[in-house]
Amino acid sequence: MSHCCGACCAEFMACITDQHLDHIVPPLFPQLLRVFAEPAAYSDTIRARALQVFRSGLEIIQMISDDEPNRAHGLLQPTLAGWLEAIAAALAAGDRTPIIIRVAALEVRDGTRSFARGNLAELPHALRCAGPLR
Repeated sequence: MSHCCGACCAEFMACITDQHLDHIVPPLFPQLLRVFAEPAAYSDTIRARALQVFRSGLEIIQMISDDEPNRAHGLLQPTLAGWLEAIAAALAAGDRTPIIIRVAALEVRDGTRSFARGNLAELPHALRCAGPLR
């Protein structure tokens, strides 16, 4: 994933509606997670962009979750645990994690918290407890 590809994905996600989710999310979310979870292979900017694209998709899924909870669950279930673990690890590393990654991770974490609507038992402890940036 290059910088241009990441920017293209971000622009592409801005055009996605709930009608496209079933075709876009299953192949896209695992690839974005792979990019985010491999800091040795991808720059901080690319990894942060992967988080931003994931967040855009998550926001669309949140919009459908009240009316179609099973569909929302089906879209998130395959990769959500991996995302939460990777985000928790990035936040748990504190100052060793670059600021651009921490900011993007906190944005996704906060979006995931609102999506959970009080069911925080599903979120890893490190993700629930990671505080704000220092």
